[in-house]
Amino acid sequence: MIKLYTIKGGVELTSNIAPCLLLLEELRTPYQVIELNIDNMEHKSESFLKISPNGLLPCLDDEGSIFWETISINCYLAEKYHPEVFSTNLKDKALIRQWLFWSASEFQYNVSSYLMLYAMPQYQRNTEYLEIFKSRIIANTKLINNQLNGKKFIIGNTITLADIQILPFMNIHYLLKTDITLYPNFRIWFKMLMKGLYLERLYEKKLIKSPYTNS
Repeated sequence: MIKLYTIKGGVELTSNIAPCLLLLEELRTPYQVIELNIDNMEHKSESFLKISPNGLLPCLDDEGSIFWETISINCYLAEKYHPEVFSTNLKDKALIRQWLFWSASEFQYNVSSYLMLYAMPQYQRNTEYLEIFKSRIIANTKLINNQLNGKKFIIGNTITLADIQILPFMNIHYLLKTDITLYPNFRIWFKMLMKGLYLERLYEKKLIKSPYTNS
C-alpha cells in the first residue's frame, strides 16, 4: 500500500504536503498516512532519515520505492496510477512540467516568503518586504488568470498536475484579502476546484486544516 509521511495534526493548504494529499484523493487508490510529530523532531529521527535523508516532509513509500519532494512524488503517482493527469501528449506533458517548475521556483517561493514574514511578531515584520511579496503573488495570479482565458483548467479542459500543484498555494488569497473578482478566469477556476478536489474529505480526516478566512 502507498504510504505518505506527513505532519501530525494536519497541514495548511499552503504546505508542500497538500498537493500530494489532493492527488492521492484524486487517484481513489488506497493509501496510508503516517503522521510524524515535528515538535518532537520525529522527522529527524534516525529511522526516518533512513527513508528521507533530508528529514523533510512529504515523503512517499510505495511498496519500498521511496520518493521525496512534492513534484517528484506527484509525477510518480500520476504516471503510475492516473496517467491522464500528467497527459499522454508530449506537448501537454511539457507544458505541465513548465507550470510545475514555475510553481516551485516562482509562485511557491513568493507564498512561503510572505508567510514566513507574516508569522513573525508584528513588531518584527518588515512591511516593505510583505508588500513586495504580496505584489508578486498578485502578479502570479494575473498570469494564471490570463492562462485560463478560454480554458477550464491551466492546460486545457482536463485537470492536470499543474492545477493540483498550484491550487493549494492560491489559498494565500484568503490571508491577503484579495478581491479575486478582479481576476474572473482565476476566480471561476479557484472556486470550482476548492469545491471539487476532495477537500472536505481531507478536512474530515484532519489531514488538511480548513482554509484561512477573511475574519
